[in-house]
Order: sequence, then C-alpha cells, then structure tokens
Amino acid sequence: MNFNRIYAIILRYLYAEPILNRIFKISYWNILNIVIWGTTSKWIQTQTNNPELGLIILTGLAFWQIVFRVNIETAKNLSQELNDKNLVNLFSSPLNLSEWICAISILNLIETILVILIGSILIKITYSINIMKLGWIVIPSTILLWISGLFIGFLICSILIRAGKRVQDLIYSLGYIFAPFSAIYYPAYMMPEWVKYISIFLPTTYVFENIRYIISNGQSNFNLIIKSLMLNIIYLTLSIIIFNFMFKSSKARGLLSLE
Repeated sequence: MNFNRIYAIILRYLYAEPILNRIFKISYWNILNIVIWGTTSKWIQTQTNNPELGLIILTGLAFWQIVFRVNIETAKNLSQELNDKNLVNLFSSPLNLSEWICAISILNLIETILVILIGSILIKITYSINIMKLGWIVIPSTILLWISGLFIGFLICSILIRAGKRVQDLIYSLGYIFAPFSAIYYPAYMMPEWVKYISIFLPTTYVFENIRYIISNGQSNFNLIIKSLMLNIIYLTLSIIIFNFMFKSSKARGLLSLE
C-alpha cells in the first residue's frame, strides 16, 4: 500500500469538490432537518412530561447524519469516476482498490468530523441544546456510525461496479432502508416484532440505544457499544470482500463497459 497514492486520491476528490462546498451541503441538510425535527420535538415535549425528548430526537438526528453522509459520499465518489469516464484511467495506474478504499475512508472520516461538529453547533445555536454533554461517548459513537456508513457505502459501490451507471439512484436511496430499523428517534422495544428481528442485526441500533441510555441513566451501557463494534467489523469486512469480488469480476469483463 502506497501512502502517496492514497494522499493523491484524497486530493483528487477534495479538488473535485472543495471543502467549502462540502460544508455548505452538510449545513444545508442539517439546518432543514434540525429546524423541522427540532421544532416538532419541542412542541411534543410541551405536551408530555419528558424533558429530555428534544435532546433525544435532536441527538439522534445529528448522529444519523453521519451514516447518511458517509454512505452517500462513499458511493458518489465511485459514481463520479463512472460519469467522468475515468474508471479505466484510475485503475490502469499503479493505484489498487485497497488504496482507493483507504483514501475514501479517510476522506469520509474528515466529513464525519465536520458533520457532527456542524450539527452540534447548529443545535446549540437554534435550541440551546448541547449534545456534547453526552461526554466522551460522542467519540466512539461517531466512529461506530462512520464505520456503518462505510459498509453501506461499499455495498452500494459493489452494485455500482457490477451494474454501472444505470443503478446510480441507489446512492441516494439504499441508505434510507436502514433508518427505520436503527431506532434513531424511538426505543427498539417500540418497534413491531418483525422490525425488531431486523434491528438486532444492525450496529446502528445499538449506538442509538446507548445514546438514549446515557440521556436517561447518565452512564453508558458498554455491552451495546461492544455489540455495535462487533457487527460493524463483520459487516465492514464482508462489504469490502464483496466489493473486491465485484471489482475483479467487472475488471475481467472490462471496466470500460461500465462507462
């Protein structure tokens, strides 16, 4: 693995979409979601006896943006190469797939930090709610959701590298499938039974359950963190294996056919 090539790929995507443009996109969607869901949660809070409802919903919203942005950006970078007809040029160079994956992961880690920082600042300014009061657990929660976003993104990349541009709509839709099963805004026990059976296999569920546990009890449930970590490792490994298999299969058929 060559770190100069990894750095070059990071620069390639940063120049293709400047950091200010990325910040604007993150801020735009965050502002819309925070205003809509924040105002709704504050109103519901006035009708209930739960003073933490606003914090629960807005924290879930801020952290879900990590998964949402990372899986989209991961797949969108590959889609960009397809649209620019640059896939053959990219992988006919000394660059290998593992270096591309590493570069994309680092790039998305940077975006993850921006997402949680911008989201927390906007929530603090708009509703005077400080999601950072969760403490140190913000860091492992952010990392776990970053990994979740990556494995979803690499699954989408696997489909893209196999089927080409005709399935590009999956970039913006496939990630949403995980949202109803991840217990973002509500506890898992409130889900219908068949939804619960799916949710227990998602690492995102345990992150959001732990966040609510901290808000309610003032301490973290480490069992939930460990479960999320183990599932994330399994799914990330499988997604990379599948992506690598699909890439080799498409390369054997000719990457030019995808463009």
